[in-house]
Amino acid sequence: MAENGLGYFFPVFGLSYVITTLGVPKAEALSALMLAFTVELFAILGFAALSDRIGRRPVYMFGALAGVVLAFPFFWMVGTKEWIMIALAFILARAVVTAAMFGPQAAYFAELFPPQRRFAGFAFARELGSLLSGGPAPFVATALVAAYGTWWPVACYAMFLSACTVVAIWIGPETYQENIAADEGEQAELPAAIPARA
Repeated sequence: MAENGLGYFFPVFGLSYVITTLGVPKAEALSALMLAFTVELFAILGFAALSDRIGRRPVYMFGALAGVVLAFPFFWMVGTKEWIMIALAFILARAVVTAAMFGPQAAYFAELFPPQRRFAGFAFARELGSLLSGGPAPFVATALVAAYGTWWPVACYAMFLSACTVVAIWIGPETYQENIAADEGEQAELPAAIPARA
């Protein structure tokens, strides 16, 4: 919920809010967001590597908790209308919150399912989050601003998405030390490879 929801929420709604509602010049807002995306590229690799060392759950949990903590400060920072604070807000949102969840996500989700159901399980888990939180996030945030005339309900919505993920990670298993290869008994149940043509 948090990785998908906030993954769309900050760059789509956040950018629109900064430009349309706060009146920050489009070039400044876009450059701040592009800087955040650049930092995020390296942060994803770092968080992925960290999850290989200490586990998927602590890294993912850190990202989800950071989403709870950053929800209100994000709006405080962009509300200054200062480029450096806007850039910092987007960097924290992308390179800390979503990167900490996105980095370990592919391995974590794959490790949650046995080989026979791995593709379906991964796709269902990932895309259900997109359906429930990712796609609707910018629309829900926009509707909340329109309904209440202020940003704080949107921050509460971001906290709710993050809290859902915190609960899921808390009750979920740790998987990073498990062998995800099929054993001999499971190998027989897997479809045979299509032979290569000569």
